[in-house]
Amino acid sequence: MEGRYTYVSPSCKTLLGYDPEELLGLTPYTFIHPDDHEKAFEEQHRPAATGQVAPPLITRARKKDGDYIWIETLVKPIFDASGNITQFQTTARDVTDRVRVEQQLRHAALNDSLTGLPNRCVLMERLQAVIEQSQPNGRQLSALLFLDLDQFKVINDSLGHLTGDKRLVWVASKLSQVVRITDIVARISGDEFVILLEDLDDQNQAIQVAERVLEELKAPFVMEQREIFITSSIGIVLDFSPYQSAEDLVRDADIAMYQAKASGRANYALFAPQMRLKVVERMNLSNDLRRALEYQELLLYYQPIVALDRLTIESFEVLLRWQHPSLGMVSPDQFIPIAEETGLIVPIGQWLLQTACRHLAGWRRGISRAQDLRVSVNLSVRQLQSQELMVQLDQILQDSGLPPNALTLEITESVLVKNFGMTNQLLSQVQRQGIHISIDDFGTGYSSLSYLHRLPVDALKIDRTFVSHMGQDAKNQTIAESIIALSNVLGLNAIAEGIETAEQLHWLQDHGCEYGQGYLFSRPVPADQAGDLLQQNFQTSIPSHHRRLPVTKAGHVSPIGSVSDKCPN
Repeated sequence: MEGRYTYVSPSCKTLLGYDPEELLGLTPYTFIHPDDHEKAFEEQHRPAATGQVAPPLITRARKKDGDYIWIETLVKPIFDASGNITQFQTTARDVTDRVRVEQQLRHAALNDSLTGLPNRCVLMERLQAVIEQSQPNGRQLSALLFLDLDQFKVINDSLGHLTGDKRLVWVASKLSQVVRITDIVARISGDEFVILLEDLDDQNQAIQVAERVLEELKAPFVMEQREIFITSSIGIVLDFSPYQSAEDLVRDADIAMYQAKASGRANYALFAPQMRLKVVERMNLSNDLRRALEYQELLLYYQPIVALDRLTIESFEVLLRWQHPSLGMVSPDQFIPIAEETGLIVPIGQWLLQTACRHLAGWRRGISRAQDLRVSVNLSVRQLQSQELMVQLDQILQDSGLPPNALTLEITESVLVKNFGMTNQLLSQVQRQGIHISIDDFGTGYSSLSYLHRLPVDALKIDRTFVSHMGQDAKNQTIAESIIALSNVLGLNAIAEGIETAEQLHWLQDHGCEYGQGYLFSRPVPADQAGDLLQQNFQTSIPSHHRRLPVTKAGHVSPIGSVSDKCPN
């Protein structure tokens, strides 16, 4: 009854390494872990002393060699003939393997397997508790930081997932060093991390943590003598009181993070309710865009590309427009990025090519001055990555009856150098087929001259920025002049965008720019009005007091005027 062994079976030698005689006169507390003493007394010894049989108890037990194992013990009271408790009987077994498996399962259920950080489940449970404490009557000040690594996919694609995983572990370590021990850093998916800051003195503390995180992640991650740089965008929610749900709170922090990315990455943004409204509007617009093709809401507009020496229309650039049933005309700046993100740009792009070629074929058949007319169509990144592009181009040209040289594909220079090898190979196929290629918005991207001379292109389009501000900034004139000179050296045509005044036109003619487009000649117009433009003589359509006789590269003399409308293309 005093808790000392009066008999120990030989199995204790196998279990703990003691001979039975060594334990006689000792108590179980001799080898039970000190932290488990109180639990053993309260849950087994005390119930047994009152005649009860308590459930089996799992505790840590020290073996003779000093190592600890987990044992499961059952204690039963022993009664004499009068029903009095005279002693206790204990039986124990080694359950170390079972406990370790349970611990591993419990850890896996609560922690991220790669970084060891708490997972989404732990975060959401804790976050919900914090939200309840942060209601209007609550006093706790907390903040949530949602982090996403910028362009992390590039690391996985270029250096492999093993390098990416090591980078994630490195980031997890950095984040854990930045925060207090009471804060939670969780990895919720992929390259997304969340930091929950509780019991803040003021909201500026959260901003300071965000700034420290951005600074820490600027350091290069070194692997196999290679330095890898990566940044993070952070969305921050500072006020928990409006929220009832942890999911809603994380959603808004995520929205703020995307705002930080939109602002240039490697930055943080504080959530504001209007951000959510913009996301909802964008989602609705995305849903509407999915049916725009089916309901024939998409339209093609055409802006003439004019030969600057002859002032005749040589080609049309095709521009996509969306006539929304309730919103009216939706700007391409709003729906083209959505089409790119969702992949809708591929079917839309195919429809655009088919429709533009059909329109061109009709003009060529019906208008005598359109026999050699061409169309220029912008290609997106998604279309360039499509394995069906060449097949589609062949089929579209065959169906329309157009020769390949009637079609020009416009590609931005930043797209060209993102995957130079694959893009160069594809464009070589396109050019061999006879289709022309031009680089759009030249001068605004990141292309290198070492790339440019190897690309199978026919023309450079001078971005409207360098043309429309030509008279205001000498640098723009210098850049435009350099692009024209570069095109001459490479044997390419130069096409100036955004020509709005006669002065801009004269300057471009004097410097030998072959082609141009802009409001000086025409706004983009619907297909049914484009045919009328082909009948227009730009040399005689401008009032005589605006005319001038410019000397062009070809030595041709042409009068031209100006228009007052200077809206952007």
